[in-house]
Amino acid sequence: MEPTVEHHADGGHHISHIVEHIAIDAGSKSHHGLGLWPPPSSDPRDPLRWPRSGKLLALVVTTFFNFVGNFANAGLSVATVLLEMQFHKSGQEINKLLTFNFLLLGIGNLVWVPLSVKFGKRPMLLISSTIMFATLLWAAKATTFNQLLASRCILGFASAAGESILPGIVSDMFFLHERGAMMAIYVIFISCGSAVGPLIAGFVVQDSPGTWRDYEWVSASLAGFTLVAIFFFYPESSFIRPSTDEDTPSGSFDLASDPAKKEELDGMSSRVENAVPAAAAVAVGTVPVVPISYPRVWTSFFKINPLVRLHRAFAMPFAFVLCVPVLWTIFIYGSSLAAQVIMIFSFPSLLLAPPYLFAASSVGLMQIAALIGFVFACYGGGYISDVITARLIIRNRGTFVPEQRLVSILPGCFIGPAGCILIAFACDRSLHWSAIAVGFGMVSFGTVYAPNIAMTYLLDCYPEFSQEILVAVNVVKNLVAFLFLYVAVDWIKSQGWIQVYMIMFMVVTLPLLLAIPLYYFGRRAREAFDPNHGAISSSSPRAQSFVWFVTALPTGARPTSSKVEFVEYVEQIETAEQDDVVEHAIPLVLHGETVLNELDSSRRHLLPGGYFQGADVDDCQRAIESSAAAFETWSHESPIARRQLLMKLAALLRERGDEAKALTQAEIHCSELWADINLQGSIGLIEETAAMLTSTAVRGSMPHTAAPGSYGMVFTRPLGIVVGIAPWNAPLLLGFRAVVAPVAAGNTAILKGSELSPRTHYFIANLFVEAGFPAGVVNFVLHRPEDASDVVDVLIKHPAVRKINFTGSTAVGRIVAQKAGQALKPNGQICMSTDLVVVVRAVADAFKAELQKALRQIDGTSWTVISPRSAAKLEGLVADAVSKGATVLSTATAGSRSGLPPPPQDLPFRLVEDLTPAMHYFAEESFGPMLGLVVVEDEAAAERVVNASEYGLSAAVWSRNHHRALELARRLDVGAVHINAPTVHDEATLPHGGSKSSGFGRFGAEWGLLEFSQSQTVILHA
Repeated sequence: MEPTVEHHADGGHHISHIVEHIAIDAGSKSHHGLGLWPPPSSDPRDPLRWPRSGKLLALVVTTFFNFVGNFANAGLSVATVLLEMQFHKSGQEINKLLTFNFLLLGIGNLVWVPLSVKFGKRPMLLISSTIMFATLLWAAKATTFNQLLASRCILGFASAAGESILPGIVSDMFFLHERGAMMAIYVIFISCGSAVGPLIAGFVVQDSPGTWRDYEWVSASLAGFTLVAIFFFYPESSFIRPSTDEDTPSGSFDLASDPAKKEELDGMSSRVENAVPAAAAVAVGTVPVVPISYPRVWTSFFKINPLVRLHRAFAMPFAFVLCVPVLWTIFIYGSSLAAQVIMIFSFPSLLLAPPYLFAASSVGLMQIAALIGFVFACYGGGYISDVITARLIIRNRGTFVPEQRLVSILPGCFIGPAGCILIAFACDRSLHWSAIAVGFGMVSFGTVYAPNIAMTYLLDCYPEFSQEILVAVNVVKNLVAFLFLYVAVDWIKSQGWIQVYMIMFMVVTLPLLLAIPLYYFGRRAREAFDPNHGAISSSSPRAQSFVWFVTALPTGARPTSSKVEFVEYVEQIETAEQDDVVEHAIPLVLHGETVLNELDSSRRHLLPGGYFQGADVDDCQRAIESSAAAFETWSHESPIARRQLLMKLAALLRERGDEAKALTQAEIHCSELWADINLQGSIGLIEETAAMLTSTAVRGSMPHTAAPGSYGMVFTRPLGIVVGIAPWNAPLLLGFRAVVAPVAAGNTAILKGSELSPRTHYFIANLFVEAGFPAGVVNFVLHRPEDASDVVDVLIKHPAVRKINFTGSTAVGRIVAQKAGQALKPNGQICMSTDLVVVVRAVADAFKAELQKALRQIDGTSWTVISPRSAAKLEGLVADAVSKGATVLSTATAGSRSGLPPPPQDLPFRLVEDLTPAMHYFAEESFGPMLGLVVVEDEAAAERVVNASEYGLSAAVWSRNHHRALELARRLDVGAVHINAPTVHDEATLPHGGSKSSGFGRFGAEWGLLEFSQSQTVILHA
């Protein structure tokens, strides 16, 4: 075709090649030196002719729909722990709120896009926005887990509308030289929604009384705003663009007289009611602007396209699934998204636990790193991509091949994979949180950079089918993300961070490398899929493009330097761990010796100032074998010898009392008084148990027998191996109590310490060794949280283990009881705490007044609970009670220390009045600074409340009438009842134990010894 001369806005004349080439407009800096492609038509309805401000406004309000959808979808991830507690569901069940949302997000694309092709983009966005708004209102008011799950599924389905419709809007309204930047806006709104959601949710969940429900209200308000904005500022942009083929006459063409053309257009995505004239002679550098009539926009809704057959519109996306560019885009988007999604939904379990102990708001703040990555990625994958593509077109004299855009992947392709490597080591070795943040930012950069270029490449390849193609992309990449998300937490727990993210490194890197063969053979692949849809020009600038970009790199650029620096950094970390941290390591104690493998870091659990060696299945087996071997001799040791060793143990503990108290205070943040109570209680426990060994209580008896001349003898004998599972809340006292009575009775014991108080429990095990107990009498193991299931299974189910001595939560107690039941072992206790005060109405007002008076005396004070997870549980109980009508009196907001913000686990004391059985706190342990008040009509009602409780460890009766108090106490189904005294009371001379879910058996004095003995009957006939 001959070149034509066209007039430009600057008054000069330039040669521009049309039809098979994109015009080169050397006088236009705003177009990156290119003419306008596709050329705008003369039809006033052409969206390309809308004012730029109107187009940008329409783009922003529609992309904000995506932001709100992802904001609402992702934000709930920071509240998973709280949701577990409120709905009494496991982590895997709560994870369905996130995974099923992703699944419906993918499936929804298959519905919304065909409907938008038939009925228009505007009505589908309005309908989906309305559904989103209504669903979020439902979620905020949900009272059951199933209601919340259903609302999350519908929310995912509704928010899917924007994912594939929005790229079609970009293709409708913007020219080739703008698409990269405009797609970057689309991608950054999607990505920022996933980042800003958890960021805001962290603060709302932590600081707002309604916790996650208030976050749903925030999301609902944003959805309502989006609905209004789309209604007012987004005109329908669907438009059939005239053919620019040189064989097409410049006038209008009649679809009715051209059946072949009509059939071809039947499945296209950009459609209106009638065809429009072909492109007129429009100046390369200028566009006649047609203003948008917003009053007409507000009165328009459905715009049915009679040329579209709905069943074909639904089938169209599947036709592109096997197209090579589509497959590559799915691969690159799905892999990049999966790497980030795993991090987002693993953050709570990683950062809320030791050694980080983040608050919920701090977990959300990690999303700032993602936002930084998104901003840089959108600039590089949007504007810079447009500039690079435009220069390649100019360099090749106006020839445009869609594969030219792939060159722009080069500048930032290494950042995402490098982030996977950093995440692998930072999370596995519990490095400083800033290392995790940097890695997360790099992975987030990769989530936007390459996918944005890939999707823009698809728009360049198939502009007429942009929506249908992106349906295929979004459905499959969301399914990929769903699969990764569904297995993410368990995968990391079972395989570890290094294995998971080195696999993700390979998964992310492979599609980036595949861009090279796609650059060289992509056009052939497209032509093989559709022979009629090739590149605009038959000439190819491939080799020149790569040479041009490489020569344009800054002088001195060294792509491998970051890798070298990272390796050096890892070596420094490893050196620091070997030289500085080992001396603070907490080992296992197996057969009287400390076990610490300094060369194996795979089972380390980092703590502030050190780490502990986590046991594995083999370590547990060694502990059991050691205990079994020691039992053979220890079980025959005389009670006097055992008593002497116990007295020596008590003397050592008294001698090292200051050290024991310091360890307790440092690990659980308790007061000196509580640490001293732990110490004195432990000494008393050991001494009283030692004294019992030579008393009549454990000597046995000689009952009468029926046969003449026979003698009955009943002896006590030890059971075998006892596993003592100790909690963190009174680590010294409960740690000793887990093993002292079993060992005194002639058993051997394995102390399984808590990962929250490992130093104190190691101190206990080591003290047994120092006191001279034979090797293997007391073994000591710890485990990482992710290894809990495997370690506890071995300890409980091994046939040599005869009894489990457990103190801990009801939930864990049930798990231990279930596992022990499978091996036919009795279970131990859970801990006691005062949670409810039941007051007879006749004295309720006077009692409330005195209690409120006592609260005012401690106004402004706060208490530190063990972890942010515990704090989240307490906040959830309070929020649930308030939402159901309870009144809360508080000692004010948790105070600050030295002017700094309070730690996340600092809480005020709260009195929850007007409790009812409908509230979770009525029947659930709080284990924190809370007290519930229940008002009943009479003593009979009070008795019913107490006996209906799941728990029965300890209770107290306060009354001036001692006789009535005693009668009531006898009727209460609890292990211990204190009259006119607090419920928390435990002495070494008294039996301690409960009923119902508060465990089986007794601790203390002769009863405690008998729990770890069994009777044997011997009949001697003379």
